Amino acid sequence: MPAMSCTIEPGAQLDDLRYGLRDPSLKADYGKTDAGLLFPDLLHIIFSFAFDSLGNGFATLPKARAESSWLSRRYKASCSMVCKHWRDSAVPMLYGHVVLRRDWQLFRFLRTLNSRSNSFAYRRMVKSLVVDLDNGYGSAGSFADHMMGELLLLCPNLAELAYSPSQRTRLSDEAVSLIERLDPSLVTCLALGEKIDATPDLLQFLQELPRLQVLSLHSGRQLFQTLRKHPVSLPHVTTLSLTLDSNVTSGFALSTPSLTSLSISFGPSWTDNPNEVIGEITATVGQSLRYLDIAWEDAYDSKIPGIFDLNVLEPCHALRHLVVCGVSSFVGTHATIRFFDVWRHLMSMSEWREAEQLDPDELIKNQLHVELLRAHLPNIVSIRVFDNSLRRSIPDLPTILSPMGCEHRSLRVHVLGSIIWDTPTMVFDESRLDQRRGGVPLRHSVDEFVSKYKYLGITIPDESDSDSDVEGWEVGDTGSTVFSEYE
Repeated sequence: MPAMSCTIEPGAQLDDLRYGLRDPSLKADYGKTDAGLLFPDLLHIIFSFAFDSLGNGFATLPKARAESSWLSRRYKASCSMVCKHWRDSAVPMLYGHVVLRRDWQLFRFLRTLNSRSNSFAYRRMVKSLVVDLDNGYGSAGSFADHMMGELLLLCPNLAELAYSPSQRTRLSDEAVSLIERLDPSLVTCLALGEKIDATPDLLQFLQELPRLQVLSLHSGRQLFQTLRKHPVSLPHVTTLSLTLDSNVTSGFALSTPSLTSLSISFGPSWTDNPNEVIGEITATVGQSLRYLDIAWEDAYDSKIPGIFDLNVLEPCHALRHLVVCGVSSFVGTHATIRFFDVWRHLMSMSEWREAEQLDPDELIKNQLHVELLRAHLPNIVSIRVFDNSLRRSIPDLPTILSPMGCEHRSLRVHVLGSIIWDTPTMVFDESRLDQRRGGVPLRHSVDEFVSKYKYLGITIPDESDSDSDVEGWEVGDTGSTVFSEYE
């Protein structure tokens, strides 16, 4: 799993360079600035560092990469207007990974691709395209599908596509005909939204993508029924995300021998016990898994933790990292899991006094007892509690903040627009701290939050006596709120 690189604010880096252009002391003998004449390769490295702190190692996280690109788009556009050298380096980055979230953005971007430019071949620049219209702002008609089809025809080098239409699409007619416009020899990542149902036509097309490595499908009964009748082989897929929106029956015939990362989400319409389908999926694709994330839709807001049956993970002989929602205890054991992350509802410090009035039995029932968990996970190295309020905006946070990235100190990091504290045992939004305690150093509030947190369910080792370097916090950022030139 990739580890997040901690950087300073990208805006500060770019401002330093921009101010340098106006500094007479930086003028060269020939009347131009050194900053403006940096070698193109060096400018590319600088911009890559500033624009995309997630790095290429996060190519398996389409949502995180899309958000990072969305947040950095104004800086890219701004840099493209500084001078010709900056423009030549920034524009390919602006168009290399494009994120569109409004139907009118589709129209403007299509207009740009159809325009003639003497400087840039915009069509060939587009390597990754995210079109998310399922957010309340997209078009409700077929006009967006028509524009989407035109876009795909104009992007011959497109390798990554994430498409979430605003209305349900019949794959046999519209969606498959859209994605079939891609060059099958180039596609490495394909993420299809919840309005797109998996059908035999789609699954057949997936088998015709020889380089497909990252796949996201939103489906339920139809997916399983299709796989039962038409077994599918995806030999090169390493990362798979499944969202199951309806109760399904047996028959998961999917071959993914290279799969190392699997995410399973259960939608709001799911009513049955998920253990059976989890066991069936892991029995089919779990042999080489190293990372497994299991989530329930109602776990976003639930304050009541539950029990997880480790027996359903028995086929996962290589599993190292397990992420679940709302779990407080286990049934069974698993010998290879080394890192366990759990999303839990955390109370802000300002709510602690009220929590002291709760029934002690209720507190005990909701506690996450680390030492008891070790009996079920004998080779566990790290147990972290994640603030559930961050899951909607950054569902990939347990991967972005690697469990090996913060062993003995606490880091204050900017991740996709949020300020987060990454500590050895807890990862939480900074807003959880008591902002009204004037004069109390921030690092002391963090130390108190981590070492004394116990209400609504967390019993974790007290790090206050260890060498936890809270004072040595660093700042990182994966992007800033900005806008793109094709808006």
